Amino acid sequence: EPLEFEGYTFYQASYQPLDGKKFVNLRIGPHGGKLESYQVEQGDLKNISPGNIQVTELYEDYAGLGPAVQVKQADAQFVVFRKYPDFDAQVRRGEWDVVFSGFDEPYATGVSVGKVPGLWAVFAGFIIMFMGLYMAFGMSQRRYYARITRLANSQFELCLAGVSHRYPQAFEKEFLNLVNQYRSL
Repeated sequence: EPLEFEGYTFYQASYQPLDGKKFVNLRIGPHGGKLESYQVEQGDLKNISPGNIQVTELYEDYAGLGPAVQVKQADAQFVVFRKYPDFDAQVRRGEWDVVFSGFDEPYATGVSVGKVPGLWAVFAGFIIMFMGLYMAFGMSQRRYYARITRLANSQFELCLAGVSHRYPQAFEKEFLNLVNQYRSL
């Protein structure tokens, strides 16, 4: 929810991971025993004390099976999947069980501040714009022309003309009714 204070609005404009470090969360313990939690920086090849385990690579999606890490223990390398926490204990059955809990990475958020002092002017312009659109496309635009000429015998002649680009047949009937009204004058 945006925060509003004295006409100012504070809102989250972006949320994105920062470039750089990612931390891998592992749980490691003897096969079938209690697991301890560890956090290792991605690319950090230091040994995690139980079993001399190293995280060698992090996969966002390994063969369509989701996030995974490649782990090295002594001369053996194996992959541990986040979606399948029992995979290592049930399939590899090594001396140590490794469970990939996920990874953490630092995120940054961008905050924007806005103030709209003339909001009523925006709404008024919006209404005027829609009225203009209605007049341009919803109403039939018609033009009437009239010319009054003095004749030599002190009489006047009235000449009427009209044009409509929309619905010309309906306009013609309406215009003829108008002409017939003035013809009797």
